[in-house]
Amino acid sequence: MHPASLAPTTPRFADDPGINPALAACIESATVRSYPKGAILMSEGDPGGFLLLVLSGRVKVYNSDEKGRALVLDECGPGEILGEIAMDGGTRCASVMTTETTRCAMLSHAELSKRLTADPALAMALIELLIQRARAATHRAKELALANVYQRVARLLESLAQSQAEGDVKVCHGLSRQDIADRVGASRDMVRRVFNTLIEGNYLEVEGRNIRLLKKLPADW
Repeated sequence: MHPASLAPTTPRFADDPGINPALAACIESATVRSYPKGAILMSEGDPGGFLLLVLSGRVKVYNSDEKGRALVLDECGPGEILGEIAMDGGTRCASVMTTETTRCAMLSHAELSKRLTADPALAMALIELLIQRARAATHRAKELALANVYQRVARLLESLAQSQAEGDVKVCHGLSRQDIADRVGASRDMVRRVFNTLIEGNYLEVEGRNIRLLKKLPADW
């Protein structure tokens, strides 16, 4: 995607509670575009001349190799920033794809640099974001290096599960085995084996892309 392909609008974000006030003021004059599900917003290795703020919808941030294997690094929703790593003039370190219809505001790095000089609150907001991302990356590296596949799958399911009305049952919505494999850095076959073990132990049930956690998953297997 090239910034020139974006159609300008006049968004108003100051009253949106999901957006940092400093960022809201910064992007009042930003260009905005809606993207369908499956649109590539950024590609790993491309020059990074702009930053995106997600206004609605969701995206996944991922790395991939020449064989098509992918590792999902994060999923982002409204109020989250994409592309800040390339602010130093370097290339994109990850790709970004929409997982549903998504609206984003775009700000060029040149314009952002001007605003950072004039607005300490904006600079602090971006510093805090970079710190949070660095902390998350450290935790991610620890998980991949020290936790086995079962532990990574179990922790992901526990973190994504939403409580339902029926007692202690929790549900993860819209996840395929491949989605989980991409998130935990494992093959789909390995994830399938973990699921079969948990199903046999009456820890979970699977209905299409919905996963019902019937009780707390073991810390290890």
